Amino acid sequence: GRVLTKERPWFYTSLAMACYGDSTDRAELASFYKKLGYPKIATNLIFRLKGLASYTKKIKLAKMVIKKIFS
Repeated sequence: GRVLTKERPWFYTSLAMACYGDSTDRAELASFYKKLGYPKIATNLIFRLKGLASYTKKIKLAKMVIKKIFS
């Protein structure tokens, strides 16, 4: 996690960790950011964006399928 923080800002690093990291990686990164002064709740919120993005993608796909069926 520390290598990523030198190359990318907090938001992008957290989002990448949400998509590709496991739970221990995410906990380690949240702890690291907490030491830097970032609020842990904000980092955990970013980790939850992965689920929201996936859910939104499914809704868009469902709308497209329904539109194709009924058009």
